[in-house]
Amino acid sequence: MIKLILLIYFFAMQGPCLAHLSNVVMVGERQLVGDPDTLFTIKKLSMGGYAITLNQWERAQGINKVMETLTAQLPDDTLAWSDGERMHIVWSTSEQSHVLVVSPLDANHVSFSLSSIRMSVLHASRDETSYHQLKKMFSDSTLNIQLMMNVRDESHDVAVVSLLYASTQSINTLVQKIRHSLKKNDWFIVDAPQAQRHFKQAYSIDAVRLGSHLRLDLVDIGQSFIYVNLSGGLKP
Repeated sequence: MIKLILLIYFFAMQGPCLAHLSNVVMVGERQLVGDPDTLFTIKKLSMGGYAITLNQWERAQGINKVMETLTAQLPDDTLAWSDGERMHIVWSTSEQSHVLVVSPLDANHVSFSLSSIRMSVLHASRDETSYHQLKKMFSDSTLNIQLMMNVRDESHDVAVVSLLYASTQSINTLVQKIRHSLKKNDWFIVDAPQAQRHFKQAYSIDAVRLGSHLRLDLVDIGQSFIYVNLSGGLKP
């Protein structure tokens, strides 16, 4: 309890930042306390059209000293709370929304995890042929499916898109309709639908087109779900 009170007190403080450039990392549109050599960043991720950046780093210092410095580096309207083990810190700008988690590893070592989400939706490039045609194919009313998740990962050399759809139709019906749509849109189905051993009602389909690889996993767990993974060919 005393530790939590100290953290809140430090977070409420105002004052100049005493950290040198060698003791700060450039993340979340700000300079924050940390060891630059420990910084690990993942960019080029997106979910639902919103760009996401993930940062992790550490600082060889006690939590109280870290929070005292961090307090002076964050905006005045920052929201913070503790779950008893970690400090959760949230702030926003006109460009991005940031969530920082500060975790004491031991008495003299702290880790940081920052998730930043850009406020504006990304506009996909018009030449992303396979991705746009795939989205159009799954919007066909005969499939009667609903998009649940749309995640884009461009952090590696090959861009990957993952989509999750839900449907009230049976797996067998969906497999037949999807195979027909794939062939109609010039996808070459590599193999016939493959039954999955872990589920009584589940199939996988692999297809290729214009340098793209498409993997569809369909499973019935009381409701039908379609997990779509598209890699390569996003930009012909």
